[in-house]
Amino acid sequence: MGEKVCDVGDVVAMPRGMIHGVWNETDVVTVSLHVYGKHINYTGRSQFDLEEQTETPFIVKMEG
Repeated sequence: MGEKVCDVGDVVAMPRGMIHGVWNETDVVTVSLHVYGKHINYTGRSQFDLEEQTETPFIVKMEG
């Protein structure tokens, strides 16, 4: 476990099974681009609540 602070142009490759969070600590609008090799709902995804120590299934709803 640890923390990585990214700067403009940084790229991070996440190992399989890693849990991560992304946030912006500035007042400037930023973009985080996530690229997946398969459809985003192909594999099980979860949303974690650190305060409650809970995990719930997470499915991305696609518009279209």
